[in-house]
Amino acid sequence: MLLRPHILLAVILVSCVRTENLLHPEDTNGREYVLRSLSKLITTNQMLNEKLENASIEIDGFIFSQNESAARRTIDIVKGYIGGREEFIAQIHAVNNDANKLNLTQSMLRLGNSSFLNEVRWKQELNQTKNELSKLEKVLKLYKMLLKLNETNEYANNLTKQFKEEGKKRQLSNATHLARELVREIKSFIQEVSNVRNFTISHNLTGVITNFWIEQLLDIQYWEYLLKNKTEDLLLLEKTKIPVAGLINKYVRPTLFVIIFVVGLAENGVLITIFARYPKIRKYRNMIILNLSIADTLSLIVNLPVIHLYDSISWSVSLETAQVFMFYRFLCFGLSVFSALALCLQRFSTTLKYSARGGFILRQSTKHNCIILIATVWVLAILFAVPHSLYSCLYFEQCFNTNVELHSKIAITLFSIDLISLSIIPAIIITILNWLTVRHLKLRGESLPVSMPEDQKAYQKKLLFRSKNILILTPIIFAVTSLPYYNYITIASFLGTDINSLSYTIIKGVLYCMIFVNCSFNPVALYFTSGTFRCYINTHFFFCKRHKNKHRRQEKQQLQFNTENNTTETPL
Repeated sequence: MLLRPHILLAVILVSCVRTENLLHPEDTNGREYVLRSLSKLITTNQMLNEKLENASIEIDGFIFSQNESAARRTIDIVKGYIGGREEFIAQIHAVNNDANKLNLTQSMLRLGNSSFLNEVRWKQELNQTKNELSKLEKVLKLYKMLLKLNETNEYANNLTKQFKEEGKKRQLSNATHLARELVREIKSFIQEVSNVRNFTISHNLTGVITNFWIEQLLDIQYWEYLLKNKTEDLLLLEKTKIPVAGLINKYVRPTLFVIIFVVGLAENGVLITIFARYPKIRKYRNMIILNLSIADTLSLIVNLPVIHLYDSISWSVSLETAQVFMFYRFLCFGLSVFSALALCLQRFSTTLKYSARGGFILRQSTKHNCIILIATVWVLAILFAVPHSLYSCLYFEQCFNTNVELHSKIAITLFSIDLISLSIIPAIIITILNWLTVRHLKLRGESLPVSMPEDQKAYQKKLLFRSKNILILTPIIFAVTSLPYYNYITIASFLGTDINSLSYTIIKGVLYCMIFVNCSFNPVALYFTSGTFRCYINTHFFFCKRHKNKHRRQEKQQLQFNTENNTTETPL
């Protein structure tokens, strides 16, 4: 706001009025009347200048801190100033008329009051003040429109985000309506910005009521660019249809999560309960089975309910919390896969024909070997989890705020490590070991003693046939459930697929569920391949009676067969 204070002039004029030099031979009562009126005008001018100074203080509060209340107070003060200044100009006009009638014009000039009583000067200043007030009112109106526009934009973005996550028709309709309203508001805003800019230029107010944020507010090119983007977003929303994929993402994936979680937790819970209740089954060679059950249970707990919450809501966590969470998540992944590898290795070792020569180190026949094998599994799992913990911010999108290219390369590297460590290499090793195990079981079936009774021989062939089928099925199940997921996320990271798209979320969710089929398959495989575990499970969880004599006879037959063929019973 431009200020033209006349306090100094007022002091000079007041001093002149009170000096004795004012009295001249041509003085009359009319002259004294004019001088009294002039003194009154000077006092009025001082009061108006004080108002203008107060307005300047208030306008600074609006310009520098965007205080809307300060702008309103400024408008009220300036309107009062304009009314007072108009009355002041009318009084000056009256004083000049009286001075002309009394022929006191020359006396006024000798007092130095020609500029103070110049009506044209005060009218020009008043018009300038009115123009500045008009600009302030227009800028305040723009500011209010901007606040409403930002509120509409935020609400529309939230509805669009909810629609992408949940895929509801009502959300799409509301988001489209708000986007259309937002476009209309931006158009009205641009029109108002154009009017303010034209008014500012035409009245030479470029340097008045201005600041960095006000210049941004009047940047018409920015608002036209924003209008173009929001119009494109509106067209996309109008063309969007409610996809079936959204319903799958909303209902099918959580249902699969619940089914897999409940079934897998129940099956592994049965095995852990059997180990807890029966010391007889807690042999060293069976400890790897217990380790696998614990790993699968932890993996189900950490990687299904928690990850569903992670995908459903936006998390804002500290770096330390993210590191701990991602460490335990990938530790459970590694324990589950590496324990399965160790179990396949143990199966192959125990089916070697000459176990004393070929399988002694791997057989876990001693406590020492048991500890070494399980410790190796845990060490490998920890080493696998450490890189994911160090770069845990990648999974919460915090790393992509800075140095996007570097962190994108790190993400691709981690996905490639997951593909190789948890999918390709384990699938190859499990396939080779199970193929070798099936081959040895086939040799055992062909080498049954001729003197063995037919019923015993039929029982042994039945056991071997069942075990071979399960062993053949195991690598197939593992490959089908793990390879698609890790291949998909790795390829998607290389191609730069939009991770927020519905298709990516749905495909990733379904393939992610398939990983945990292994956690449910392992107890089933143990049930069909191990008579001991099957007997305990049937007795205590399916309420079947345990035939002790039959079970002991079968154990005796198996022991006799193993002794004759120099082999040991597999744990599964």
